[in-house]
Amino acid sequence: MKVMRGYFYGLEEQITNIEKWSQDKFVVFNHEAGTGKSTETHRIIGEMTKSQAHRVLYVQKFLKDDELNNTVEVINRHAGRKVAVSYSGEDTRKVKAKELLIDRQVICITHQMYIQICKGEHQYLVEERDILIIDEYPDLLEKLSISSNEIGQLWTECNKWDVPDIEEWALTLRNLMDEITACHQEMKFIDFAENRYRLVQMIKSAIGRLNDKRSNGYKGILQKSLQLIKNGGFLFEDSFHTFDGNQQFVLLKNNIILDANAGFDSRYELCERFNIRKQDKAFEYARDTLHHIQVKTTKKGIQKFNELIQEAMKRIQIDGKSGILFVTDKANVEKLRQEIIGFFSPYGTNIEEIEERMKCKLSIDYFGNIIGVNHYREYDCVVLLKTPHYDYLTYALTYHYYKSMNQQPIDDVQLFKHQEVEEIRRSTVAGEMYQAIKRVNRDNSRLTVVYVFTDYQEAVDMVVKQLPNIRYIKTDFNGTKQKDGRDYDNTRRIDRSKKRKAELILLEAKGSGKPSIRKKELRDQLEITNGSGLSHLMKRLEPFLKEHGISLIGQRIVFQNNLKDLENNDLNESA
Repeated sequence: MKVMRGYFYGLEEQITNIEKWSQDKFVVFNHEAGTGKSTETHRIIGEMTKSQAHRVLYVQKFLKDDELNNTVEVINRHAGRKVAVSYSGEDTRKVKAKELLIDRQVICITHQMYIQICKGEHQYLVEERDILIIDEYPDLLEKLSISSNEIGQLWTECNKWDVPDIEEWALTLRNLMDEITACHQEMKFIDFAENRYRLVQMIKSAIGRLNDKRSNGYKGILQKSLQLIKNGGFLFEDSFHTFDGNQQFVLLKNNIILDANAGFDSRYELCERFNIRKQDKAFEYARDTLHHIQVKTTKKGIQKFNELIQEAMKRIQIDGKSGILFVTDKANVEKLRQEIIGFFSPYGTNIEEIEERMKCKLSIDYFGNIIGVNHYREYDCVVLLKTPHYDYLTYALTYHYYKSMNQQPIDDVQLFKHQEVEEIRRSTVAGEMYQAIKRVNRDNSRLTVVYVFTDYQEAVDMVVKQLPNIRYIKTDFNGTKQKDGRDYDNTRRIDRSKKRKAELILLEAKGSGKPSIRKKELRDQLEITNGSGLSHLMKRLEPFLKEHGISLIGQRIVFQNNLKDLENNDLNESA
């Protein structure tokens, strides 16, 4: 299904209209995955360069598969000339590479390069740039840990280097460990605010005195100590944990993030750096089915991964499928491949032979490697064989990072009971699942079947909400269908599809430069048979009309400042 260009009207305005710009916040757009937000953004940037001189830094997730150069090519095609250039880590080592950037209106880089900019490196990439556009959420969190063993190393070696400050710091950390009762279910937050200035100066002095190359390893521990003192950190499992506070978001005059997960990703709600512009759903999924198989997919839950795969293979209907994407964790990719080959061994000895005999593509990928990937767009089935959890410390430090950015107090974190950390965990897992599901049937033109093997009901609920009208079937690992009190039926939904179609038609007409359109024209496109039906719809559209400067005058729908132009026209023509 082709998404109408009007769906991206707000994004285009944010990029091109200087009155919409925000220099102290990111404006975050959550256009639905698969609607072509990246492609549309490339078009908008390219066409903008024909009439505006705004200089753009465009950031995307991947360099692999020549994707960065493909982005440059598309932008240049829409611009009608070479306005864009790619710049990667390899280019930083090339002679005169920087000179290529001077006259280019658009520079395209990866997330990794942007993170380096946020560390203070490669500042020439942001000099005299106006617009920052980041495709997908950029994860700036870098965890730092100081273990009990490292504290012991400092203690042992302090006399060797004749730096008594190191002994004092090691003793401080050791005393904290001894004072706080060990608890494997709680992360205790340690704040060094009272002695922060003195401790920072003491550690900096110690680093300056360690000039011997043999002391580089201890310098690293002390550098981490500086971050622990400045940020505070959690004491958990015989280590202190914090983050690299030097990595902070760099912003320009106009800052945009494109992230389909933003409508439910709780990280955006933790600080005031983000302004989310929530978008309506463009697709509906009444033809599709999501099979939720209730099963623990942790190492303890499934002792033998092959048992899970064998059960999954029995459930999947292969006949009639164009392609099936299997998603697991990185560690199990090869094991999954071998299990699939073994299951389909009558059809061939490798994936390629099996695909040829079965007339169905079979692909394996892993969580963390698939966001933004379009290789599987023609597939019509996806199987999630792992719950995409990070370690709990990552969720806690994410909470710490964003709350600190907003200068808010940090609490101790009790595992699986801290409300904000649990929201981060739930939305992060749901985000990974949703992105994996949306790798297939990208244009929503095929009947799709989804299989999710997990016991994380709350994350599945969140995913189902992102797939309007999808048929949801829940069973346990033994195949028994479970009753579920949640109702995902169509009858609970107001007819939002016609309302959304009307919004897109009006934005399309407004964007084309028309001063107005007749109400009858809108009625015909919406297949509404009578005037009262349209009146009812327009009543529901009142907030939208007000937001976009659209007025109803007689039998016409008038855009922006075109009222005077229509004063002398006959506005009372029949519908």
